Amino acid sequence: MGLGNSLYAAGDLRGAERAFRAATIAHPIAGAAFNNLAQVLLEERRPEEALPYAMKAVEIGGPLKPVFLQTLEQVKSRNQ
Repeated sequence: MGLGNSLYAAGDLRGAERAFRAATIAHPIAGAAFNNLAQVLLEERRPEEALPYAMKAVEIGGPLKPVFLQTLEQVKSRNQ
């Protein structure tokens, strides 16, 4: 997650995407990893790919669930 966040902050969306994908595999119950991957895919103009990751983040829930719901709504609005 740290690497993904650093790459994202540096503007390296492809690198961030790879790091967040790896984080979802290594930590399959980390909602933030799924949410961050969805956000990156959305910014890469790939909302159809972002949707299942945003949905998974919401399903996992936790204290960041309101943030995950916001990401999901953004993804859904771009998929229309």
